[in-house]
Parts: sequence; C-alpha cells; structure tokens
Amino acid sequence: MLAWGSCLNVRDLGGLTTVDGRRVQRGALIRSDQLCRLDDGGRDALLAHGVRTVIDLRTPAEAEKDPDPLLHEHGVDHVLVPQQDGQLWQDPEWIARTRAERDAMALDRRGEHIAAMARAVANAAPGGVLIHCLAGKDRTGIAVAILLSLAGVDDAQIAEDYALSEAALASERAAALAAATGPEARERIERSYDSRAETMLATLAHLRARHGGAEAYLARAGLSAADMQRIRERLLD
Repeated sequence: MLAWGSCLNVRDLGGLTTVDGRRVQRGALIRSDQLCRLDDGGRDALLAHGVRTVIDLRTPAEAEKDPDPLLHEHGVDHVLVPQQDGQLWQDPEWIARTRAERDAMALDRRGEHIAAMARAVANAAPGGVLIHCLAGKDRTGIAVAILLSLAGVDDAQIAEDYALSEAALASERAAALAAATGPEARERIERSYDSRAETMLATLAHLRARHGGAEAYLARAGLSAADMQRIRERLLD
C-alpha cells in the first residue's frame, strides 16, 4: 500500500509476475480511490512516484462534484473514461445481486466502456498510469483485473491484490455500518464493501467461461491487437 495523504486505497501493481516469468514494472500501473482526497503531501507523493496519466473511471457527475486536484497544472494528463452510465446502478436486478454477480453483469454489459479504458492505457503518455474510481475497488477492480490478465498475470495474484481493498477500506466500511439504520441497510453496505479474493476469482472465471478471457473480450469490444501489445509493453519489464 502507498500512503498518499488521505487516500485510503492506493497501491502499485509492480512486482506481480506473469505465467511466462515476466514482471509488472514498478510505477507502471497504480490503482487508487478518488484523488479528491489528496492533500498537498499526497499530491507530491503521486508526482514523485512517476504518475503522468490519471484515468478516472467515475461518471461525469461524480468527477464534476469531486474533481481530481490540480493535476493538469503539474504535467499529469487526466482522462475521464466513465464505466457507468447510471442505468445499471438503477437496475433492480443489479441492486439485489452479490458483488461477484454484479461484476459478471458489468463485464457482460460494459464491453465498450472497458475497452475505452484499456485504449486510454495503451495510448497514455510515457510514465506511470493511475486508475481510480470512488473507493478504488469495483470499477477499478475490474479494470485492473482485465489489464493484468491481458498481461499474463494469473488469477490468484489478481485476486490477492483485489482483496487488499478490504483492509484498506475497513475504517470507511465501519463508519458506514455505524450510520446504517436497520438490517437491510447494513446488508447493502456489507455487499457493497465485499472485496474478498473469492469474489475476484469468480469474476475472472466468468470472464474466461463467458468471454474467452481478457484478450478475446477486449478484441470483441473493439480494442486493436496493436493497443493490446502496447499495454503489455508498458506494463511488463
């Protein structure tokens, strides 16, 4: 985990290994919760870490409400690539589902959104790429899982990284539960903060069984082979 001011859920994916023995480069891909939480020290730490592109997965309304702080003024590109259009969140079927079921629905319905995220990574300026949403867990979790799987990182390591969000967000989860009124509200909060390794393993199993894996999924969603190769080259040593 990286300690960047008031951000809770920041980590560098460097050091993960691929099935053919390569390694994700330190500083190449970072994940985080929303950067509006950065104080001056956190912003300086982000810059010192080599981040030069921020890919923001929030909706335009979320980004307008809590903008990423002063990044344009410090040579960091900010790319808004929304992964939600609002309709899925309002779907009663979505609301009642477990986290693994929600992730499967997201993969099935958001191919173009996810491919747009991957395209932004492929075409980012030289330097580190940081991906974030609100908590840095759900939208960011799927995005990072797709990228790492494309690069050849195995499911177990992807799931282990995903599970780190549970401890990182424990204080936020506890505060939400303390403020909840009634068992149904508490159950919704518990579902929303689920980031167990088993959840990501189920998501990756669905990606493979339903869509043929990350490469086939992205190709079907319109990402070119050249873009996929650029992602591998920028992530791996």
